[in-house]
Amino acid sequence: MEEEILRQIIAEVMKVDPREIDEDTTLIEDLGADSLDIMRIIINIEERFSLKLPGNAVNELLTPADAIKMIKKVKKA
Repeated sequence: MEEEILRQIIAEVMKVDPREIDEDTTLIEDLGADSLDIMRIIINIEERFSLKLPGNAVNELLTPADAIKMIKKVKKA
């Protein structure tokens, strides 16, 4: 479920088909994301999952798999 929501968030921000996104898709190289896109993705994640990602998320959010790890880590804390 988290993966589907995350895929939808990324697809909306990057204006791509969600089917083009898998856990290893790189946001910058594969999808052409810039720092503003990454911030939009983070803000959407925080809103949809009702949580606050760490400040270093901008630097560590490289793939959807990275985002899932962050979400799970924050939920456990």
